[in-house]
Amino acid sequence: MRHIQMILIASLLLALPATALADVWGLEAGETVNVTDDTSRAVALLLEQGLAEEGVTVLRARPGTSTREFFAREADAVVRYSIIGIGATTKVSVQLLDESGTADSAFSLSSNTQDDLDTICARLARSLVSGKAPREGESIYEVTEQEQQPLRQKKSNTYYGFKILGVTALTSELTRAPLKFGVGVFALYDPRFFFAELFANISGGSHEDFQEFSTEFGVAGYVPFTKSTICPYAGLGVALATRTANWSGRSTNLDGGLTGSASLGLIIGRTSDVTLRTELRYFVDTFDVDKEFSSGLMYFAAIGF
Repeated sequence: MRHIQMILIASLLLALPATALADVWGLEAGETVNVTDDTSRAVALLLEQGLAEEGVTVLRARPGTSTREFFAREADAVVRYSIIGIGATTKVSVQLLDESGTADSAFSLSSNTQDDLDTICARLARSLVSGKAPREGESIYEVTEQEQQPLRQKKSNTYYGFKILGVTALTSELTRAPLKFGVGVFALYDPRFFFAELFANISGGSHEDFQEFSTEFGVAGYVPFTKSTICPYAGLGVALATRTANWSGRSTNLDGGLTGSASLGLIIGRTSDVTLRTELRYFVDTFDVDKEFSSGLMYFAAIGF
């Protein structure tokens, strides 16, 4: 019996502080923009109910009640809210004010349907009490219709096209043919703030008894310098390349491997569905060509759709 009495006394002692320290908050009449009176009253009542469920004693606003008057009525804080209608969306914002009028916390949620007002008001009330953002305290049963919608994404463009190119070797035995010609295909991805490219090129040429054939399969990234329809750019690339040549009766697969490049270019018609493009590219092979350092220039004109 003595144990039971001690348990009851301990329970009462634990309960007393919660009652003694229960918060008393004033609830101001909210500001509204482009919402009906019914919606305004519904939000006020739902916020009051949500705060009460969180253990807060709510003082309602009387006609013309100011923030200072709530504290005169021994409120510990004041909740100020606003409701804004934007098209089909209703945004509810709340602030918890101290006696100086400073906002200790502020939160907002939006709803695309009246059915979600109960949910967002309950979450906002909980956030005011806990100090945590509404998303931190939500349960699986409190997801609003707006939160179920997919995120909006910025538009990006992808151009596919072909190019006519020229290649001039600057070092190695490949200089035996001063100029080679070729063709290529590409896919250029443009998400507005950079370019990314996949490309494939073939080129070849001959001079006197020298003949060469080269291939490239690579990727490149570029930085645009403007946002206009005529856009200069610069970038870097890497490709898997092969070099095959014969001269003076000698036929050989010279070598193959990675080649790196740096580019300067210009795109015309970036805001159109058809683009023209020109580029100057300096490339360096990471492999020797006939035991010599290999580098050169590539220049091309391209059209993309």
